Amino acid sequence: EFIIAQFARNPLVELKKLIAVLPKSCPFYVIGGLAIDGYVGKLTRMHNDVDLVCWRKDIKTAEIALNKIGYKIKSHFLEDDHKKAHYLETKEENPIMSFIIMDEAPNNSFEISIGKNTHQIFHKKYLGSKEVAINNTKFPAVGLELLGWLNKKIKANLSRLKKENPELYSILGSKINNNNHDRKLLNRLIIKNKL
Repeated sequence: EFIIAQFARNPLVELKKLIAVLPKSCPFYVIGGLAIDGYVGKLTRMHNDVDLVCWRKDIKTAEIALNKIGYKIKSHFLEDDHKKAHYLETKEENPIMSFIIMDEAPNNSFEISIGKNTHQIFHKKYLGSKEVAINNTKFPAVGLELLGWLNKKIKANLSRLKKENPELYSILGSKINNNNHDRKLLNRLIIKNKL
């Protein structure tokens, strides 16, 4: 099993601290590589951060919880709406936690923005209600379908970057390896769960 000790803070430990201070009235979901490992039930690779999603109405609650466990926060805003944050992250050189912000949408759906202008609408069923666990740390994870879509989006962005900026692409070796690892694992999970 992988150990995350080389990083100043262990993302799984930090997630556990966050869960302890987030009120139950602030629903959130883990997304990304740690969520995929949660479905597997163990760490399958090293992680240096935790990606989460929360509702726009809960931004302040998430900020307060992150402050309680010792983090300062920075917000990132949409290019097409400079007053609307699309994600928050902890304020370190390599942020350990980030919250992608979701907005309610019609027909029991939600909208998220991955990147500065990529607005995407999903039915709320894609959030899932599955609680997963790694090393006795339980957390809610988004559904496998949403994880699959996001992983494809990351792959497409990396492919575009490879064409547009090969030098930067070559620097991102571990991110590319992680994306490939996560995609293979996701495909197995989706087949196993017959999605």
